[in-house]
Amino acid sequence: MPTLTGGHRHWDRRTAMSCTFAQKFEHAIYSLLMSYLFPADLLETQTEWYATYWLLAGVPTPQATAAHRHRLHQLSARIAGHPYWQTPAGTPAARMALKELARLRAEERR
Repeated sequence: MPTLTGGHRHWDRRTAMSCTFAQKFEHAIYSLLMSYLFPADLLETQTEWYATYWLLAGVPTPQATAAHRHRLHQLSARIAGHPYWQTPAGTPAARMALKELARLRAEERR
């Protein structure tokens, strides 16, 4: 399976020939996501949003829960208010691609 390193998947012909359909499909989706040129700060903020969300899901204490909810609120406001969404590239499809790409990045950092 190709791996994500520094924002790029390592993919060569031998890798493609030995992959399952699901792996090839995942690579095709990833290639589509990478066709969007998101500002680095926007992608990093969305990635941090997922990491914080997963932390919130595993927190047992109310104090930590409040802190993580507050952080999610801050990150959500930063994402929604980013100037990228005011450009022609800021389409609903771009929002979904950003979320999926950031989720993949956050999963790899886990």
